[in-house]
Amino acid sequence: MFRAIQAGIKEVEYSLETHMSQTRPQSDRGHSRLSLRINQLKFQLGRYSLLRLVLFLGAVGVPLVLLYSGSVVISSRLAIFTGLPFALAFAFVYRTHHRLQRETRLAIGQRANYSDDALRGSDEWWERLPSRDEPPELSIEHEYADDLGLFGRFSIFQFLDRTATPVGRARMVDLLTSQPDQTALDPQAHAARTQAIALLSRRRVFRQRWRREGRPLAESYRKLFHLDWIQGIQNLPDAGIARPLVWLAFILPAITLGTYISFEMQWSRAYFLLTLPVQIVLFAYMHFRHRRVALTHAKIVDQLSGFEALFRVAAGLSLPRDAKQSEGEAASANLSHLKRLSVLEATPAAEIKRLSGLAGYFSFRRNPLLHGLAGIFFLYEAHVVHALSGWQRRCRSQFAGWFADLAELDALLAFSAAVDTEKHLCVPENLDALDMMTRVGASAAAQSGPGESTEPSGEENRVYIRAEDLNHPLLSPKERVSNDVLIETQKKLWLITGSNMSGKSTFLRTIGSAMLFAMIGAPVPARRFQFRPLRLMTSMNQRDDLSRSLSLFYAEVKRIEQLQSRQDQKDPPSLFLIDEMLRGTNARERLIASSGILEHMRASPALALVATHDLDLIELTRKHADVICYHFQEQIDENAASGRSMSFDYRLKEGPVTSSNALKILELEGVRL
Repeated sequence: MFRAIQAGIKEVEYSLETHMSQTRPQSDRGHSRLSLRINQLKFQLGRYSLLRLVLFLGAVGVPLVLLYSGSVVISSRLAIFTGLPFALAFAFVYRTHHRLQRETRLAIGQRANYSDDALRGSDEWWERLPSRDEPPELSIEHEYADDLGLFGRFSIFQFLDRTATPVGRARMVDLLTSQPDQTALDPQAHAARTQAIALLSRRRVFRQRWRREGRPLAESYRKLFHLDWIQGIQNLPDAGIARPLVWLAFILPAITLGTYISFEMQWSRAYFLLTLPVQIVLFAYMHFRHRRVALTHAKIVDQLSGFEALFRVAAGLSLPRDAKQSEGEAASANLSHLKRLSVLEATPAAEIKRLSGLAGYFSFRRNPLLHGLAGIFFLYEAHVVHALSGWQRRCRSQFAGWFADLAELDALLAFSAAVDTEKHLCVPENLDALDMMTRVGASAAAQSGPGESTEPSGEENRVYIRAEDLNHPLLSPKERVSNDVLIETQKKLWLITGSNMSGKSTFLRTIGSAMLFAMIGAPVPARRFQFRPLRLMTSMNQRDDLSRSLSLFYAEVKRIEQLQSRQDQKDPPSLFLIDEMLRGTNARERLIASSGILEHMRASPALALVATHDLDLIELTRKHADVICYHFQEQIDENAASGRSMSFDYRLKEGPVTSSNALKILELEGVRL
């Protein structure tokens, strides 16, 4: 199994390299084709709108004209039925018009996708980001979300969000805010999710179809993180209807129509006067008895039809099955994360389509004339409710699971889409999985014959993060600067010093975001990234809170207390990212407190990266071998022709910083001292 994981990692690295070497497709031709298609659909919509009006007037006007014109061509009692063909034609045209509306929305959404894909990754992309609903506000006490800039303007979430559905966006939020989750802590499950994202990164056409179907759905449904109707449908009472009522719904309309025609032909008496009142009573009973079911479903017809299309698209995703697939995909044997998703089967698509059709009948209530005619003369709601009851018995227990799997697939597709715009990505390597493969290999070697054991000895120098050319995903490719990182047991506490604006905080966020991507299984912006799952916690952007009467210093104290409550955890250990510890108090007491806090962290299993201006803390590097100091530094050109004579290379260097630049920055900005 672990050999398959190793082979899969190599295959994924190769596939990402070849995939990113391809040029991005030109979107101008597709954009023009879709614009022409949209114009054609709008023209058809106009014609069908006019036809709907004509048929509606025919369904109402023709019977009235015949009743009050004194015509002898047709009996006055049959005149009312002359509007029935118009009503039936109106129902057909109504559904066709609704389908054309949906196709128009899809085409508009696909055209927007072309424009977005052409713009994404360019220098102006961030400036033209649309205003979209944000996820629920997270507590500032979340372990890392606020400090790493996960949400809001110019955020990791906004950069990654290419989801097509509300539930997919919610799942992406969950993945970003709950690491390490159970999948990240399980090497086999993590490898499966990593390879699933890599496989989806090669399905560009599939992703385009997915976003084409889902984008109009997301844009038309504003409460993106409150899909209460999914739970509402699941919690609805059984829409069961007594079987005798179902039989009556078949028998009574036939008897009424037959006896009415027989009476008009003078073959029998007006027996329909006995059955028609019964139908009116049954119609009223059905109308009020199932109004909650009807209201719930009538409001979500558009959402259901949109989701049905997504389920259908998902069922068309091809997965590697045998050696007949491409050589690279055949090597990727561990796709259990995708194969377990029920959304990739045909059954959910068919059942959601069936539910969408039933909900469409409930929307007839919006048209009182159509609802009254069909409800009284055909008792259609009895048949709809009976069919819905059967659907509930088959699918109620699976309904929420289908949407959970849909959300999972949507979130994975969003992560995989980053490959199309990023040029410097690598597949994260889980060191726990590599260690397990080493132990399996050593065990096999021991069973095959005598020899020196290759079992890893150890915990004496355990590597937790090894990165080459690591950078932050939100920085422009033209401006980003890469750094190498090695965090291990022998270097478990980092003191990062440096002048103002030199990149200390950005470096901490780079480490945090890379760990998030790696634990999710998404490509990391680095040439190589190896890691072990760690529990992230940050203290970088603490602020006072007037609503709770918290000063800056007290907010920092509360955060440090939370860090210390986590520092003794071992499975997995914690990674602390701290920027300017206890800056809310005076220098003397800050130094005393910071030294004591870092001593406790150093003695615990936790790892910590601490950015600081307190150069006196460097004394810890002389006392402890596992405390190491790095710095960032500016370059000052005293002979510069321009007014700005300071620059930064953002390169991580060993040792403490040897200069500061606060006074120089004040001078450059014209502050009088």
